[in-house]
Amino acid sequence: MDELRSKLLQLLKEIDDICKKYDITYYAEGGTIIGALRHEGFIPWDDDMDLVMTRDNFYKFLDAFKKEKIPNRVLECPDTNSKYPLVTIKYNDTTTTTIFRSLMNDICACGVYVDIFILDTIPKNKEKWFKKNFLSYTELLCPYYIINDAESSKLKYKIDLFKCKIFGRERVLKNYRKKLFCFNEEGNDEYLIRWGITYQTVKIDYYGEPRYIKFENTMIPVPQKAERILANYFGEDWYYIPKSQDQITHNFIQDLNTKYRYYMKDYMRYIKRDIYMDNVTKLKELRMAKKDRELYNKVKLNTLNSYKDNLILKGHLDNVNIKELYDSKKYVDVKNYSDLYFDLQNRGIYKRNNILIDIDKESLEIILNNAIIVGEFYKPAYIIELLNKKHNGLFNDINNTINLLKKVKDLYFEKKYNEALVIIDKLLTDNPDNCSAYKIKLDIILKNKLNEKECNSLIKEINHYIKLTKDVELYKYLGDIYYNLKDKTKAFEYYEKVLNNSQNGLLILDIKK
Repeated sequence: MDELRSKLLQLLKEIDDICKKYDITYYAEGGTIIGALRHEGFIPWDDDMDLVMTRDNFYKFLDAFKKEKIPNRVLECPDTNSKYPLVTIKYNDTTTTTIFRSLMNDICACGVYVDIFILDTIPKNKEKWFKKNFLSYTELLCPYYIINDAESSKLKYKIDLFKCKIFGRERVLKNYRKKLFCFNEEGNDEYLIRWGITYQTVKIDYYGEPRYIKFENTMIPVPQKAERILANYFGEDWYYIPKSQDQITHNFIQDLNTKYRYYMKDYMRYIKRDIYMDNVTKLKELRMAKKDRELYNKVKLNTLNSYKDNLILKGHLDNVNIKELYDSKKYVDVKNYSDLYFDLQNRGIYKRNNILIDIDKESLEIILNNAIIVGEFYKPAYIIELLNKKHNGLFNDINNTINLLKKVKDLYFEKKYNEALVIIDKLLTDNPDNCSAYKIKLDIILKNKLNEKECNSLIKEINHYIKLTKDVELYKYLGDIYYNLKDKTKAFEYYEKVLNNSQNGLLILDIKK
């Protein structure tokens, strides 16, 4: 570990000590769960740590923190600092420096921090009311930039600013907190969690009793159904290591050996705080005023891009009879042609705006089915969700298969292997070539000690799927079998193929272990 991660881990252990002492439930969240499950520690390029707790548990933590009086630590949150502009709570080390642009105006502690997100209960039958008011609250809380994008209301924001001039900003925010943060879990189904400029809803029963798992040189709590939470947040392929251009880090000024106060004392000489705040508020109002035009232009631009990509795909697919290849079980050839579709459709501009590139129905059905066959069911999962929003009932068979594969994955992570195998057998009966289902089956049956006859039978079966799909992940299971047969040379030869050609973080971790 580098110095930053050592400090983050120290802060985590302090939080964990407080929570254990005062019987407070918390969980790892977001990228920290991914790090724990996929790397048994920090994501290699990550530069922060995310935790989450319910609002009731947070208030217990806030009281406990005040009692403990830990030197050089500050807990920044809207409840204790009326100028704090974020929903996320930051547990700060004041002997260090981490200054974000949105926090530079000397309004809060800006040291190395651990983020604590809050789970707020969404009242049943009042979901729209709750979300609408929650978004208005967060918009008012942050004066620096628009944080709710298309869902922000210019009129509501103006009304709230007017109320602030009459009653004061803190009173308006307190009124929001009073009406929003008063619901308990009983009788309700979902939490709302805010991350910076995005928010998510998540089922309450996904959290439950924390599971403690390895993280660097300690153990951290993750939600009971952490894998399902990650699949909902990041997609069914959350355990794949992203390409370097998609690896997200933060933009800040950081110094691990100097107090943030020295930096602020140095530059705040040149800034008049009240004028600065007045200007950023006016700037946000101007941005809100032209937001509709920006969104309109963005939608038009994205629509034009989708037309352009549709023409690219049409020209690409016109060169081959994709149906003939699929019917001949030349799945690898179909994959080579359909990869361009997934590359284009998965671009951020389309994902963020729920835009589908329009290609003919027959080609799309073949492309989606083929991805499931070659072991990449996570690719069509996202596209089927979009299709269901726009054309409910389209590709029902594919949708049902994907839902069964999701259920099988959940059962696998919950260690309900027998239930999972019943569904897998059904999937393989419906389509024996379904490599997505077959790989999960291998994950389960290879947990048992197999005899030589069983191993040889599996080797023959796996080689059939490799020939059919060219799925490099299947070599991992061949490696496991040869390792079981005590042929380590051959096992490592297969493991090496996976390490050199796959981004599946769970397989890579398993091989390294």
